[in-house]
Amino acid sequence: MNIKLIMSGIVILSVYALIGWLSTRVKKEPSDVPINLGLVILGGAIGWVVGIFLTPYTAGQKAEFAEYASVIALFSSGYLVGKVDAAISHMLRPENLFTPMVGFRLIITFSSFLLGMLVTVVIRYYA
Repeated sequence: MNIKLIMSGIVILSVYALIGWLSTRVKKEPSDVPINLGLVILGGAIGWVVGIFLTPYTAGQKAEFAEYASVIALFSSGYLVGKVDAAISHMLRPENLFTPMVGFRLIITFSSFLLGMLVTVVIRYYA
């Protein structure tokens, strides 16, 4: 087996384990734990999809992914932004954004996104 895959797997699983453990510890109420873990899963899943888009296997996949990307960009720039604009505006207010729980959730979601993307890219390149 490839040493790059083994080392990447060990590091990624260790960081995911740390994020999962922290997600159970950082809470105001017990109901915060499932939200934290859900954001870890969401970030990882989105990172996985982005990692697949970044590493097409064939020229045919590359063309398909470009088409998918244009459809997703059209959808997100129009409909999605209009629908989630109020939620984003609310979350980005200073009194909401600069709280420890929101900061932690942003960090775990973004970290999970990067890890999901990284594991996908590493596996698709080196496996």
